[in-house]
Amino acid sequence: MNFTKNFWTIEKLASRIKEINQKRYQTIVSIKEFDSAPDDEGNNGVYPSSVDFSSKKPIQHIWQGLDQYMWLKTIVDLPVAPSNHRVVGIFDFGITEGGNNAGFEGLAFLNNKVLQGIDTNHTEVVFSKEEEGKKSELAFRLWSGLPGDSGKEKMQHQLKQADICLLDERIDTFYYQSTSILQIIELLDENDLSKIQLTNILNEAYLIIDWDSNLPEKEKESIYKAANFLDLELKKINKESGIVISAFGH
Repeated sequence: MNFTKNFWTIEKLASRIKEINQKRYQTIVSIKEFDSAPDDEGNNGVYPSSVDFSSKKPIQHIWQGLDQYMWLKTIVDLPVAPSNHRVVGIFDFGITEGGNNAGFEGLAFLNNKVLQGIDTNHTEVVFSKEEEGKKSELAFRLWSGLPGDSGKEKMQHQLKQADICLLDERIDTFYYQSTSILQIIELLDENDLSKIQLTNILNEAYLIIDWDSNLPEKEKESIYKAANFLDLELKKINKESGIVISAFGH
């Protein structure tokens, strides 16, 4: 086995899988500004309806503090997702620092009801089918976090991204499936035949993708073909070797 060639194949696949991660989303609306309010008390059980949103915070705004809270609110028109798609929001409101408690945390509300939590490593909000096609109030209660072992006097974060997107569920599944296979490949011994087989199959799938296409729909169709190929090849492996790889998106 050519170890050098195999190493670079795996490195290339890791890079391509990162590209697929970004292609899961189609941005529909980018939120440019939020209504905002400080939250100096930090009491539990507070809802947006009781908050006085008296100021504005634009995207790219820097917010900072130590164990501090802040409210954000806006009105969004959620689109209706086509078949095999979901409406999601990507909300990146923090800059990752060192220490276990260093990243921001937040709670998302939709129409004054708790929707889900978000944090530095979980910036995606998934909206239900019932919420699609409606104008809704979206709010966040953000927490600055603590410095952990960094010794910082203030945690500094940035409102970096707030987008309403369509998540392509077929590409999403392909991404998570690819990620799972790559993780298995990296764990297997270099002389393990399963490692060679999985590397070849994953590489063949990614060679199907038309990376250089200037036509988004053509590129998307090639990703679908790659996903179908990978799925079929994995089913063959399941029957022949007993290896079972399961991966799910949202």
